[in-house]
Amino acid sequence: MGQPSDRADQAPGRDSRRAPCRDRRRAERQADRPALGSGRLSRRDGLGRGERPANGALRRVPARGGARAVPPRSGRDRPPAAPAHRRAAVARDGRGRRPRGAVLQRRETAAERLGPDRRRRPAPALGDSEERGRSDRPRADRRPAGAPGAIRDADRRDRAPSLRSLRLGSVPALRVKEIYRSIQGESTREGWPCVFVRTSGCDIRCSYCDEPQAFSGGDLLEIDVVLARVAGLGTRMVELTGGEPLLQKAVPELVRQLCDAGYTVLIETGGHHDISVLDPRAHAIVDVKTPGSGMVARNDLGNLTRLRAGDELKFVLRDRADYDWAVQLIRAHRLENRVPVNLSPVHGVLDPRDLAGWIQEDGLWVRLNLQVHKYVWGAETKGV
Repeated sequence: MGQPSDRADQAPGRDSRRAPCRDRRRAERQADRPALGSGRLSRRDGLGRGERPANGALRRVPARGGARAVPPRSGRDRPPAAPAHRRAAVARDGRGRRPRGAVLQRRETAAERLGPDRRRRPAPALGDSEERGRSDRPRADRRPAGAPGAIRDADRRDRAPSLRSLRLGSVPALRVKEIYRSIQGESTREGWPCVFVRTSGCDIRCSYCDEPQAFSGGDLLEIDVVLARVAGLGTRMVELTGGEPLLQKAVPELVRQLCDAGYTVLIETGGHHDISVLDPRAHAIVDVKTPGSGMVARNDLGNLTRLRAGDELKFVLRDRADYDWAVQLIRAHRLENRVPVNLSPVHGVLDPRDLAGWIQEDGLWVRLNLQVHKYVWGAETKGV
């Protein structure tokens, strides 16, 4: 028997049988696909996948099967182009594929893309109108007809500054709830005609407060307008009350100008703001908060050392416990020998006859202070 021939020579292997078919299919695909070259619309030319030249013309690319036109893709089936900073993140080949071994680069942050001149800056402090893009200073064109100097909140764009900005002193005006003429109902000047300027806003909440409507609202008035309204009411005495007048930085300037005009000026304050900012010609009436008010922790007892001649103290009392607390403070600081001290019962809560009896029993040199206006016009009547 002869020598057996090699198996590969007798029967071709599996790969050998399929090689002609595979080569034929590959050749067909290559004929249908344009070859890479300088004429191909690719990312090497600075165009995104499927993008069209600026002149809109079709470009001819060489192909093994002959030259043919390559139309651009329509907008419907065109994939969205990647952002420029993402396209440049890594090096890519002509088909937009990332070559093996390519290293990702760090992407820019939003602040770096904006540049140093357009980065977000921290907001300036409230009330600092020079650093803000818009000044809060009142303008004449903001005054509504019929109310010279008034600036209301009707238009959001011209919204009046907040009480915080007024405390910071950025606005030469103050919030005023009402200005009216009546009879002085408290203090040693009780019974005299007086003009009351009631300011808006208060940063404490006393349990017996009888003017809660002054917590908010009111008109933003320039100092000149307040002076004109006071002069039009024709009295020699003016009292600033609230609310809390010393909450607004324009009040000391208003007090100074009222004193310059020859008025007797009273300022009724809650005693938790420094009274030394007031003109020495004015008279502070400091309402020391008792435990029954719920605000005793807010007292600035340093004001007891800042009292001047003509100033007064007032204690509003709900019960005997408030009275005993006030007596202890009065005697500890010998207040009755320095300024007039007024003890005032909460209207409708503490009987004035009980308070009068306690004062006489203890032999205090203090004054029983009744709110006369409430007995004349009634406790519910406002603006008197």
